[in-house]
Amino acid sequence: MRWCLFLLLSCAAPDETVEKGVPSDTTPTLQVPDLSGIDLESGFQEAMSIVLEIHARRAWQGHRVTLAEADAACPNMYLGPLDDLQVDEGTTWSDYCETSEGQSYEGLLNWVTSVYSDGDAETAIGRTTDASRELTGQALVREPFVYTRFGLDGQVQDSLSLLEAKGGYTSWTWTSLVD
Repeated sequence: MRWCLFLLLSCAAPDETVEKGVPSDTTPTLQVPDLSGIDLESGFQEAMSIVLEIHARRAWQGHRVTLAEADAACPNMYLGPLDDLQVDEGTTWSDYCETSEGQSYEGLLNWVTSVYSDGDAETAIGRTTDASRELTGQALVREPFVYTRFGLDGQVQDSLSLLEAKGGYTSWTWTSLVD
């Protein structure tokens, strides 16, 4: 019985009706904080410089340098699909090994590159060239005494689209994803 009485009292109609989308007189106004002591321009420039330094090129440079230091036995290299490693295409190294110089390779790293070009640059429609590369894996390359030379846990991808047309017209777009 108590519950029924409570439910009946809690189901009372509201005192006033409020139209959807229309603010009431009791809506609080937003107070803008005092920004006079903050150098917004420097903060924006610093943030942009940090963001522009995060790109796939650094991962590719580290990958290229450490792969050039590998030897014939370490790491093991694979080309094409690897069902056991859930790799669909590209080139892969997968190993837990140490080179004769003492550099260790741990994990798996897969990379795929592609380039496609179509058209004629001497026409008004022009020639488009699309190139992309993707580096994916969970890998670590270390020098002796645990000095990390290169590490990647995730994916980096960048691509370039280039349009060249009659009259010297050139347009390009570069994108970079770091995940």
